[in-house]
Amino acid sequence: MPEIRIKNTIVEEGAVTFLDVLGWKGIWERNKSAINSLSAFVIEMQKKAEEITEKYSEDISLRGKSNATKVLSISDTIAVFTSASPKISIQIHSELCSWAIPAALKNELPLRGAISYGEYSISNNIMLGYAVDESASWHETTDWIGVILTPSAKILLENNENNESEYIVKYNNIPFKKRMPTLNLCVKWKYEDKTSLYSIIKKKGPHVPEIAPKYLNTLNYLDFIDNS
Repeated sequence: MPEIRIKNTIVEEGAVTFLDVLGWKGIWERNKSAINSLSAFVIEMQKKAEEITEKYSEDISLRGKSNATKVLSISDTIAVFTSASPKISIQIHSELCSWAIPAALKNELPLRGAISYGEYSISNNIMLGYAVDESASWHETTDWIGVILTPSAKILLENNENNESEYIVKYNNIPFKKRMPTLNLCVKWKYEDKTSLYSIIKKKGPHVPEIAPKYLNTLNYLDFIDNS
């Protein structure tokens, strides 16, 4: 995609994903090594991002860019950026999140987030742009472990030819905190070891009404994936 330089700031266009760790507040009381686990996971995620991005290097905007996908972190929030066409960048982010959700969960780091598409700028860990605002606004609107596609990503993906992806699924029961019936695309992911999953969820208790729906909604989603 073309780059526009404004006062030494590069305005790019591509996919933006924000992920946050559920239950991070007060996690240090339950898991003293949580910060080390998250730091190690972010490094692993950057490596995985480079591996996935390399598969799409035939896209003209990614050619010769070994680090075209950037993974940044601020506290418990992980931000991912890829400057490329909607089809390519959304596919990269969906595949990355499909890997990241179960990988982080194994480390007892349940992730929730949102993928958007549009203009953005990055300088060190400072980021701005309407794709940043959109992803940041949507990534905490759901009550589960999972990643949704925001309106910009959904519209662009559905208006692209050959938009099918093995990493995106239509799920009409995404558990939004406020009802959003028209948003029904999310990242497809699985967790093969259900015994381990139940053990991880149990540790996230006590499952009071403010906490339990996140995990019950996640189990409903996984049942849907297993049966689809």
